[in-house]
Amino acid sequence: MKSAFAILLASVAAAFAGSAAQAVQPMTLPGQSACQLEIQSPVGNWIIQGYDPFGSDPSQATFDLLFINNGNAQCRFFPRFATQGEPYGLARDSGGTRVLFSLLDTYGGYDATPIGGRTRRKVTQRQVVIAPHSNQTVRYILTVNTDMLPGDGLFTQPLLIEAEDGTGEPVGQTHVNVGIDVTPSATIGLAGAYRLVHGHADVDLGQLAEGVVDVPLKLYVQSTRGYRLQVHSQNGGHLRLAGTDWEVPYSMIIDGHSIPLASDGQYSVGIKTGLRRETLPVGFAIGNVDNHRAGVYSDILTVSISLI
Repeated sequence: MKSAFAILLASVAAAFAGSAAQAVQPMTLPGQSACQLEIQSPVGNWIIQGYDPFGSDPSQATFDLLFINNGNAQCRFFPRFATQGEPYGLARDSGGTRVLFSLLDTYGGYDATPIGGRTRRKVTQRQVVIAPHSNQTVRYILTVNTDMLPGDGLFTQPLLIEAEDGTGEPVGQTHVNVGIDVTPSATIGLAGAYRLVHGHADVDLGQLAEGVVDVPLKLYVQSTRGYRLQVHSQNGGHLRLAGTDWEVPYSMIIDGHSIPLASDGQYSVGIKTGLRRETLPVGFAIGNVDNHRAGVYSDILTVSISLI
């Protein structure tokens, strides 16, 4: 007796909008000369918003600092970032794993990342020079090493920004939070021996017989946290001969766990450290087929994923 089996897979991605960051207030510190420098950040918090680790968007964004000379003499300085005693790296408010990031100063053409707690001055670094009552915009590229992400959430680090003159004395400063907002996300796919028929993944179970059918089929799952798989059977857990009342009970097996299909079955995976990328083997347990009419018995399964 030959049988065919159709399985329809679906995926969902939850979205999370991080809370709005507060604007950073500029702070002016006049030096001993008539240079009076004010530092403004048009965007108060330098946050890469809505990053999906399983999407195609880069974990990178550009941000500007506006340096304004309100004095009557020229301002000459080097911008510096400092972690103010905290370990270098982005982290959740609750702590935990720190995620590395980099800051590239496109005006000076140097790496401004405060890896050791403070930006290192380079001998060849270009100094910012601003005439009296003028201003200069300096652009930075923030890049986050997403390979280190422990999951979804808002990862930030507060930084002190100082403008230092040639002697290392500050002539202006402000604060900014840098970070990345990682959205909760989950995807699911199918790999192995199947063919697409009218948008469904059609799986051939071969000669229908009672017992476990091991098919070369796997579910491929990616998620930012623990997840739950839900399986819905169109025929309530039965392979049915089309146009008749003949049917055979069966259940699905995911990663060694039997999933009953009389009602929507579930398979849950709890929270573990790091982003999850897993391949789950799939099988089927066939019930009694004695004294059944020959023909093709089939069902349609819909497998969906949600985060927990």
